[in-house]
Amino acid sequence: MERQPLEIRIQHRLNLLEVALCDNLHLSDPDGVQTLIQKIAVHDSVISDEDREYALSAQRILDEQIPYDGS
Repeated sequence: MERQPLEIRIQHRLNLLEVALCDNLHLSDPDGVQTLIQKIAVHDSVISDEDREYALSAQRILDEQIPYDGS
């Protein structure tokens, strides 16, 4: 099975992160969400500024255990 390009894998992880936050999984499974954020953060040099800011915001939401409303 052929591996997908890095950009596609990163985008998939960002999509998973959005779903996890919208479902407030960071409140019930903080370790799982942290792992996902870390898998995005290791590619900091290739992600867009917008995606980087989203990941940083997600980290803050996780750290502070803020219920997420999608805004």
